[in-house]
Amino acid sequence: MLINRESLPRNLAWIAVFFLGTSAAIAAYGVCCIGQSRWPGGSSPVGLLLGILGSSIMLFEFLLWPRKKVRSWRIGSARAWMRAHLWLGLLTVPFIVLHSGFSLGGQLSSVLMILFGVVIVSGIFGLVLQQFLPRMMFERVQAETIYSQIDYVAEQSYWNAEDLIESACGTAAGEVQSLRPRPRKAESARAFVTVGAVRSVGSVQGKVLQTQVPAAAVVNADILRDGFLKVVGPYLLAGRKARSSLCSQTAAAEFFRKLRGSLGPGAGGIVDALENLCEQRRQYDLQIQIHGWLHSWLCVHVPLSAALIGLVFVHIFFALKFW
Repeated sequence: MLINRESLPRNLAWIAVFFLGTSAAIAAYGVCCIGQSRWPGGSSPVGLLLGILGSSIMLFEFLLWPRKKVRSWRIGSARAWMRAHLWLGLLTVPFIVLHSGFSLGGQLSSVLMILFGVVIVSGIFGLVLQQFLPRMMFERVQAETIYSQIDYVAEQSYWNAEDLIESACGTAAGEVQSLRPRPRKAESARAFVTVGAVRSVGSVQGKVLQTQVPAAAVVNADILRDGFLKVVGPYLLAGRKARSSLCSQTAAAEFFRKLRGSLGPGAGGIVDALENLCEQRRQYDLQIQIHGWLHSWLCVHVPLSAALIGLVFVHIFFALKFW
């Protein structure tokens, strides 16, 4: 969830709830401290009330997970749930700290407090990441595509590159060897070949499609074919997993410079198209990396939140049993 000048007005009501709730909890706790020799704990009236409120908010917080999974639920918008999740989650901090009477207590209470702290810190960490990583992806990944479709799109880039090689190298030495079987065999003679390229026009950036007429057979076609089969093709299919020198933009520029020098002047457009496809593959790899950064914190936050809810019920059971 992004918090900036534009979204701040939509968060003002929840910010007010957070500060008013915190102020009311501190005031009520302060009144109960009058004439007491120690901090009121969970068994005191105010401690019990804050514990009930804090636990209820935690249960509501956890409902965000099924709300995201079951999209058919029409109970408020996802953004409204996220705003409530953020500010009510922060509100549990003063509630639970005051409920504890500034003491960790026994083993179960100590584990609960530590787990609660990790959940809160991981949530804040995720919120911080959401403030700049999406913008980084927008600025640096002009060829951004649907994350779940990256492998499919990369495979299509490979087919486009293979079509270009086939059109340039001809079939004198037999059909171009393919690194991956096609879902359907492409025609050997094409009227045109469509490839993608990354372009920026003013403030608009993204991937555009370019239609190229297949080129005549180039000089030193074997060099172009080998470069595709050994270097370009594996990288287009596997990306970083191929451990190719094309992962580096500098090394890729040097590779394609040497490739142009080894071929005739008529192959310049083919090499440019291959270089553009490799640039897109690097951007897909960067998108995967940023996506991992953006969602890695959930691997900590979600399972520990589930564990926290379970231990809260255990804590309630023992608290009522020995009260």
